[in-house]
Amino acid sequence: MKHGLAEGNSITSVGFYLRSLRTIVNDAAREGVITAEQYPFGKEKYQIPIGQNIKKALTMKEVQKIIAYSTVPRTTEDKVRDLRPFEQRPPEQR
Repeated sequence: MKHGLAEGNSITSVGFYLRSLRTIVNDAAREGVITAEQYPFGKEKYQIPIGQNIKKALTMKEVQKIIAYSTVPRTTEDKVRDLRPFEQRPPEQR
């Protein structure tokens, strides 16, 4: 995990990648490639970190601003305006 954090990844990102790796290791264990003793994850072994859940929903005020935004009917901007309240983005990208 320290290597992933040193590369600038968040704990959430490191956990995401390690869960993918665990899936591969689980397949290897199931196929007998590694033994139970070699299995690196679990109780009293390596625990994959759990990141923070950052709320990504728009506020009602933000949704109201989008809905009230004036566009030319049937344009791409009009379609995007209608769909934007349902899209999720991190707060720093709003």
